[in-house]
Order: sequence, then C-alpha cells, then structure tokens
Amino acid sequence: MVKSGDRNTRSSQVSKCIQKELRVRNLKTVDPVTATQWLIKAGLQEEIGTRPGSFLRSLCRMGLIAGAKKKGSKWEIGRSH
Repeated sequence: MVKSGDRNTRSSQVSKCIQKELRVRNLKTVDPVTATQWLIKAGLQEEIGTRPGSFLRSLCRMGLIAGAKKKGSKWEIGRSH
C-alpha cells in the first residue's frame, strides 16, 4: 500500500522534473505521453504501459502536477513561472 505522503513526494518529484524539462527545452506546454517519456529517462517511471501517459493523467486529475490543464478532452502541462 502506498502512503499518501509517499504519493505526494513522488508527484512533487514528477512535477519538478516536467517543469525542468519544459524550461530546458524552451517549451510552453507538453502532452502527458511526451512527459512520460521524460519521466522514464529520469528514472521516475519504469515503463510506458499499455495506455501511455495514464499514470501522469491520473496525477493531473488529482491536481498534483503544476501547470496541468484539461483542454477539451486532452490534458496538457504548461510551464509554471
């Protein structure tokens, strides 16, 4: 069982990693599938699974990812300042 504090710590690391990559790549937004690839390279996620980006989208729905917004039926993660 994953404790709430563990989930919050991990989601904070995920969010920081995505924001760092957005700045480094000079991007304003990223989709969850691309961001998941970044997380795999950073060692924060093991595999992409059968539904790419689903783990990240669930964190977005919970409000745990900085800059995450739903546009229509799609999620995007924007650079926070």
